[in-house]
Amino acid sequence: MKLSDFSKLLIFTLLFPFLSNAQAVNWLIETPATGSEVCSDEFSNVYTCGRFMNSVIVGGVTYTSAGVQDVLIQKRDQMGNPSWATQIGNANTDQVTDITYDGYGNVWIIGTFSGTLSIGSFTLDAIGGLDMYVVKLNASNGTILFAQSG
Repeated sequence: MKLSDFSKLLIFTLLFPFLSNAQAVNWLIETPATGSEVCSDEFSNVYTCGRFMNSVIVGGVTYTSAGVQDVLIQKRDQMGNPSWATQIGNANTDQVTDITYDGYGNVWIIGTFSGTLSIGSFTLDAIGGLDMYVVKLNASNGTILFAQSG
């Protein structure tokens, strides 16, 4: 039986906890999106992004996919409570590749799309089959500040 790298790490961590700096788990929650990326800020807020189909519920709000797959970005506070969530999507399959917090109060995501993509007040048109996009959000409230494709 061959063990995956994750399984090996898990076994090592359980057998030799004294070799690592132990971290306490304050909260654990399943993200409603698949293929999720995660980052955090200096205040221990957590930002995730991923793809979803059909509909998902975050903080009592239902988000419904506009197409095959949409993108969901969310912020959770240091206790795991939802602060905000933002949806990006069109009639096609939209992907998200990465998320980062820049240390200046902004969250950035990158991904791919095809067709026309409306992101807040920005409208992006794909030139080829799949185009990349970059989006800047206000980390405090999820407001979309900038979006560009290329």
